[in-house]
Amino acid sequence: MADERAAARTGVELIPVATCRTRQTMDRAFGWEEDHGFEERLARVERLIDKQGADGWAIKIGMIGTRRNLLILKDFLNRLPAIPVVMDPVLATSSGLGLWEGDPAELLETAPHVSLVTPNLPELAQLTGYRECSTTEESTESAARLLDAGFSAVLVKGGHASGQPVDMLFIPSENPENGSTMETGPEPERSGALLSTVQKYVIPTDVHGSSSFLSRSIETVVFPGQRIPGSYRGTGCWLSTAIAAYLARGFDLVNAVASARHSLIDALNQAHRDGIRYVP
Repeated sequence: MADERAAARTGVELIPVATCRTRQTMDRAFGWEEDHGFEERLARVERLIDKQGADGWAIKIGMIGTRRNLLILKDFLNRLPAIPVVMDPVLATSSGLGLWEGDPAELLETAPHVSLVTPNLPELAQLTGYRECSTTEESTESAARLLDAGFSAVLVKGGHASGQPVDMLFIPSENPENGSTMETGPEPERSGALLSTVQKYVIPTDVHGSSSFLSRSIETVVFPGQRIPGSYRGTGCWLSTAIAAYLARGFDLVNAVASARHSLIDALNQAHRDGIRYVP
């Protein structure tokens, strides 16, 4: 539902492809099971892309659920043309029900195909093997490890941190100098984005068995926010779908993230005014 509402607000057509069926109410989820029609429906989407061409398409990945679904998805992504892919690495519901049957590290197998991965802080810790990512330094190092795993960019959502929420977008940079300032051009309209100095990290990456070393410059784009009173379900799904929608419309990554965040903030303000607990 959150995905459908996000697509409608951002002006794109959504073609949902279910990986699993969940049993839930507006307050909590009780269980889920694999949807065995996933592979067939994904094949229909692939035929549609082949027929129409890749322009104007983007893929959003949410709950995968099972190892079988992961393998089907990887085969599909291997055959795709150059289409933006946004992955929301859903590992559990807001009420605490687990939504992935295996080791979270297995989801890193999608990395070479993913344009942007959007973990919240608990998901970031689970994907990279950290006990927690409670500081900016821990989040930055974990994001760098995801880039080393092959993701093209990482958006760390800061809603679980104390204080005002800050989202951080990490993108590999060609600038080799630590602390040098990027030339950015005009700031996205109303984005509130602040482009930090380029930071260089040399991190021994032992993420789930890797023995390589990460040595790269990372461009960090900071999106400060303000907390909206209340607790709302579906914000992560909403945001990642909106980002994919703006990428499909031709926005560059920073503008897509900025525009999606503003769409989400507008929707949350509406939810607060209307007294509802989901993103409209």
